[in-house]
Amino acid sequence: MEFHLYQWVVDGEALIRQVQQLRSPWLDAYFRFATFLGNEEFFLLFMPLLYWCIHKDFGRRLAYLLMLSTYVNTFVKGLFRLPRPPQELRLVAQEGYGLPSGHAMNAVSVWGYTAHRWRQWGWVRWLLAGLLILSIGFSRIYLGVHYPADVLAGWLLGLLLLLAWIRVEPRLATWASQRTPVQVLGFSLLLALAMLFLHPGDAQGYPSRAAGTIAGVLLGLNVGFFYEPRRVDFQVAGSGLQRLGRLLVGGGVTLVFYLGLRVLFGLLPVDPTTAALLRMVRYAFTGCAVAWWGPAAFVRLGLAQGKGGASLPTMSAPVPEEEAL
Repeated sequence: MEFHLYQWVVDGEALIRQVQQLRSPWLDAYFRFATFLGNEEFFLLFMPLLYWCIHKDFGRRLAYLLMLSTYVNTFVKGLFRLPRPPQELRLVAQEGYGLPSGHAMNAVSVWGYTAHRWRQWGWVRWLLAGLLILSIGFSRIYLGVHYPADVLAGWLLGLLLLLAWIRVEPRLATWASQRTPVQVLGFSLLLALAMLFLHPGDAQGYPSRAAGTIAGVLLGLNVGFFYEPRRVDFQVAGSGLQRLGRLLVGGGVTLVFYLGLRVLFGLLPVDPTTAALLRMVRYAFTGCAVAWWGPAAFVRLGLAQGKGGASLPTMSAPVPEEEAL
């Protein structure tokens, strides 16, 4: 029997309709919250919080994994170009291609890696990770923005990426630590350009806006994570008030580049390729602000201890340094 991927995917519409027959205000609220945990807005809040205030090293590693997972997801979406369920079934706004589900894939990557690293939580970490992964994935079916096949494909790709990352990431970190500044800058720029132009494109065209965003963020993170420990080396230890200050100051520094460059570049009449390159540049500055310039501002303003362990003023009793993973 000939296998038709399109037909196999869209046949899942019947299951979506069956699931939505169970709708209730409580389930609507629960699955809307679950899907928020996989939204871009959540990660824009969670990743800087983790890196700036909780565990610096783990924040770096998780940021790379999230960017890689997101890029692979959009790349595969662009290859298959399969639709989402009909608009009449969608309980939240969502556009673009369907298979594989980015929420499902990122949930396995991010929360699976978190459970793998935070061993001191014992078996509870796997229970929590499993609950998050299932809830986020199933929310996409309940809310009518993905077919069941999209979610299954996202889970599978997320698992394969997670296993590969656990094996390869320590070697990549060792390799990167041995590179010179020129090598880091050159490699990061070439990688970003390759990610932008090798991406097959998305529903908005080619070059992909999503690819420009991810390539730019990775470029900025590569540069920022290379220079930050050499020029700043901020520590996450500090009072609760200092950590709150970092969120406010870091958010302000990041928004200066994110919004300022959006306004500036928006004034330029450019073609789609140039627009994608400018988008990459904008997000490169934004990523560098998160990884390097924001932490530099923390040290200068006394919100964090910096390179050399210099003593800085505190606003209340200090909180212990990063917990061991």
